[in-house]
Amino acid sequence: LYAGLNWPARFGCVLSQSGSYWWPHRGGHQGGAIVEQLKTGTVSAQGLRIVLEAGIREPIIYRANQALYAQLPSAPQSIFWRQVDGGHDALCWRGGLMQGLMTLWQPLTDTI
Repeated sequence: LYAGLNWPARFGCVLSQSGSYWWPHRGGHQGGAIVEQLKTGTVSAQGLRIVLEAGIREPIIYRANQALYAQLPSAPQSIFWRQVDGGHDALCWRGGLMQGLMTLWQPLTDTI
């Protein structure tokens, strides 16, 4: 997400699974650097297609992802939130990876 927000023309799409958006504040009691940058307008998600995913069994990461999602524009065709009933592990990410890529690439497949 960092790369997408700073170089949107280069990346265009972002798939984030269990992103550490609390960083550098590990306790999760205050917003992380990217959340603060979005709040202040230092970076913008304008023009990006973003899929955010976090598991309800990873509470710090889950709360940080919800806080981040709240700072993103509410654009139903470009910003997607997915919560999973799981934790911070590859088993949960496997299905989200495929679903996230399909969501991000949907506009491309619609034109074929």
